[in-house]
Amino acid sequence: MGLYWLRGLDERMWTGRSAAAGLAAAHVDGQLYEDLEVLQRLAAAVGPQMGDADLSAERHSIREAHHHFKHRESVFLLDAERNVLGEEPPGSSSTAPRPELAVVDDVLRSGLP
Repeated sequence: MGLYWLRGLDERMWTGRSAAAGLAAAHVDGQLYEDLEVLQRLAAAVGPQMGDADLSAERHSIREAHHHFKHRESVFLLDAERNVLGEEPPGSSSTAPRPELAVVDDVLRSGLP
């Protein structure tokens, strides 16, 4: 009788924990999706402005995008030569990708945000 009761309790606990894990994963997925939308809007906002010497509009766009992020990581804007044109939050050491990350070169070549 005790083993039957423990088995039922174990199943209910597993079901509850599994449901909670699913809800947490869906919440994080939603937040990441929203962050990706912010990055898409940032790329659309700075794309037409790229190339002029005045970077104030791009830096303003980066700052605004950073305020909308759910996950507050660094946001940076690179030119085709990987020069950091703007970064938020501004810091003494940049968190921009290092030259050894080939995926950055692939993205820059594709022209996609």
